[in-house]
Amino acid sequence: MNLKVLEEMIFKHSSTLMKKHGEEIFRKNLVSNLKGKRIENMYHVYGDVKDLNLTHRVHIKLDIQGNTLEGASCNCEEYREISRYKKIFMCKHINAVSYKFLDSLYKKKHGENSYVQGYEKDALELDVKIEYKKWEKDDNYILEFRAGSKNKVLIKDLKAFVRKFNDEKKMIAKKDIPLFLYLKEKVDGPKSLENGSRNIIIKENELKAFLKILGKRKILFRYNGIEYKADILSKDLPLTFTLKGNERNLILTTHKNLPIALDENKEVYFFLDNIYVPSNHQCEKYKMFHERFMKNNTILYKKTEKNYKLLLEILNSISDNIMISENIRNLELGPSESDEPRLYDSSSINLELYERNGSLVLSYSIDDLEEDELKEVLRSYKAASKAYKIGAKGFLDFEDEEVKSFFNLLDILNSDKNIIEIDKNKESYLNVILENTSMNINKGLDVLENIKDRFSNLDKKERKLDKSFKGKLRNYQKEGFKWFKNLSELEFGGILADEMGLGKTIQTIAFLSSEKNKKALIVAPTSLIYNWDNEFKKFSPDLKIGIFHSNEVLIDDLKECDIILTTYGLVRNHIESLKKIEFDYCIIDEAQNIKNSLGKNTSAVKEIKSKVRFALTGTPIENNLLELWSIFDFIMPGYLFPRKYFEEKFIGKEDMETLRLLVKPFILRRTKSEVVKELPDKIEKKMLISMTSEQKKIYKKYVSDIKKKIKENKGNRIEVFSYLTRLRQVCLDPSILFEEYTGGSGKFNAALELIEEKSKEGGKILLFSQFTSVLKKIEPMLKERNIEYLYLDGSTSSKERINLVDDFNKKDNIKVFLISLKAGGTGLNLTSANLVIHFDPWWNPAVEAQATDRAHRIGQKNIVEVIKLIARGTIEEQILKLQEAKKQLVNEVITDDFRDIHNLDKLTIEEIIEVINRE
Repeated sequence: MNLKVLEEMIFKHSSTLMKKHGEEIFRKNLVSNLKGKRIENMYHVYGDVKDLNLTHRVHIKLDIQGNTLEGASCNCEEYREISRYKKIFMCKHINAVSYKFLDSLYKKKHGENSYVQGYEKDALELDVKIEYKKWEKDDNYILEFRAGSKNKVLIKDLKAFVRKFNDEKKMIAKKDIPLFLYLKEKVDGPKSLENGSRNIIIKENELKAFLKILGKRKILFRYNGIEYKADILSKDLPLTFTLKGNERNLILTTHKNLPIALDENKEVYFFLDNIYVPSNHQCEKYKMFHERFMKNNTILYKKTEKNYKLLLEILNSISDNIMISENIRNLELGPSESDEPRLYDSSSINLELYERNGSLVLSYSIDDLEEDELKEVLRSYKAASKAYKIGAKGFLDFEDEEVKSFFNLLDILNSDKNIIEIDKNKESYLNVILENTSMNINKGLDVLENIKDRFSNLDKKERKLDKSFKGKLRNYQKEGFKWFKNLSELEFGGILADEMGLGKTIQTIAFLSSEKNKKALIVAPTSLIYNWDNEFKKFSPDLKIGIFHSNEVLIDDLKECDIILTTYGLVRNHIESLKKIEFDYCIIDEAQNIKNSLGKNTSAVKEIKSKVRFALTGTPIENNLLELWSIFDFIMPGYLFPRKYFEEKFIGKEDMETLRLLVKPFILRRTKSEVVKELPDKIEKKMLISMTSEQKKIYKKYVSDIKKKIKENKGNRIEVFSYLTRLRQVCLDPSILFEEYTGGSGKFNAALELIEEKSKEGGKILLFSQFTSVLKKIEPMLKERNIEYLYLDGSTSSKERINLVDDFNKKDNIKVFLISLKAGGTGLNLTSANLVIHFDPWWNPAVEAQATDRAHRIGQKNIVEVIKLIARGTIEEQILKLQEAKKQLVNEVITDDFRDIHNLDKLTIEEIIEVINRE
């Protein structure tokens, strides 16, 4: 039998948790006396498992002809308890014997190679990823490890990994033995790692010692959200300094991008995409310069011969690259060097700024260079030359930080002329480059001041919410509203990239409410269209909203609306009609939908005519920088250049600092940790979901059939209630009732979008449903997306519940917990979750609130977002209204704490019939 088929046949009966525990036992080599015996078409596997000083006997029966697991048994207490009501229950001991059995078959076929993937018998090499994290006042580093001889896999349980290889160190590559011993120390030390831990967290003062253990190697280093392939170099920083002077002072400058100190003692630096551990001498002498350069990019010293000599002595001891400008040499403080070739630095560049026909113009010249030679200079810079030879007079120094910065500006402005017209959207970048420059601005300082004033005045400008807006904004949301207003006034686009749950929708509505007599198009995923409609009605009821939601709706009928809501699919199918309308604003929600710059949705959305465009997304970059380029190509076409040029400039050369300066004014992103003081500890919202077209057809037919049946069985409460339950199941997914149904589910689409977005942010999700059939359908969808999850329903034993909760709270890789609403209502403490999804509403809000409280408890550190998915225009909306009515009744008559009322879910027959008849 094929080994893969055999593996699937055995493990399909096992829960994820039991399978993991079984693998851990197998790795610890606690399975013994493995035997196999064939009797006719049945193969019997026997094995002993040692666990907590007890030996458990396991028996597995495999039907070879039918390719099925016929049965499995174990003498452990857990098996005896659960097997009473579950036909085939695979405890951890049965799983461990299964692993041992498969491993023995694998070794017979492949020699000594182990069945368990990822830890090959060849010499294992270890790879390291270090991620910088700032938590409150502390700087920490998260360590992650991969192992393998060829293809390295993530070590998901460091403790199990160390124990597996502790007695077999010869299997670890020689260069990685010190690192393995470090892991062993962490596992066996006084602060031992938890089982299932994949990360080690170290303080900044531990970083240098850890890097010395790693030695010279390449690692992945993640800093401020960007991942670098960095070399660890135990050598001095390649520092460059420029010393200039004026009448009174010596002026010291250095790299535009300073080395980043990674520890408090300034003994480890991140610089030029590598990590440096410099000598003690360089660290000690450079520290005083670094601290001053962090505050100001120039350091001034009184111009005396004593200061000059002392400064040079110190600089020469820590750097081999010191540029001394001509005007310092001419002071003759030292030996005359007038015969030496001149080194032309940024003080050799002469600039003029002026306005012409409403546009800003930059012109420049360089000392001793003719105008027709400037093109050749720019070509030399683009070819990565270190300097350009200016006849016999000297060299223009491309390694001077300000010279480099200026030529980078020319590159960004994409011009080889010496007179350049500046696009308005590049003015902020120009301002940053020329601020505090030592280049000679012979004309136009007032123009530069005007640019600064224009941006600073916008920030100072008071922005008032429109009186028609009914919402209440938090302070950071008011900043978002102001950001919208500022950019739109300049006719620039932008990306609102706030983390999920911080209210991108309400900030957008507040902005559009303030833009009177303006027409806007909002493009969103199908699952969110009616949520937008509902939010507009709630917060800005004066605006006229039109929904272009199907092929039957004519776009001409919506021309009088202030806001048109539509979907990416309809934009793609009806772009010719939409192109005829000139919008003031086009706003796309979940903008990651256009991350593929070559996709049909992307091409269609970019054809919409709009004066200003905005994008909303919690994840502007998911995989690579081209996704960011694609979104910018929508909001401000051409701003980040043609795609090919962008790839060469920012992906090929990885010029992250320039890219950061370019996009910074146009991206606003806040995370929950940044605005935590403004947030309530629990954020609740309802999300109206549109059913798929096939789903709607079945729902309408089912409503019609049920109404007929109710007339026939009006007095039978149980019969009527069963109709109601089936109707609710159609709202979730008709395939729950009809196996042959393949028309999709609006709710599944919405839930998966929420799960994917939150898990990419590093969040954890609880998903509750009353129907285990729903949870079972979500399982394969999560597997397909490689999202790790746990499952709990009423059949889960109390012991296994404790194990599941412990795993969910402690293991970072487990992102989702699927829980049946009634099973999850009591006895669970799941405070690591920060998103709760109620897949289906229940009559009694107390049941939902109790489930939500599994994540939201006293002492909870995470802010919990609670989202209820409601199928629009269905019985679920009626249930929601009934919930609110009952809750209000209790609040008004009895108590504010509606959870104490036990009869909220006891509906009368009249109430049930009334709910259905409203449909």
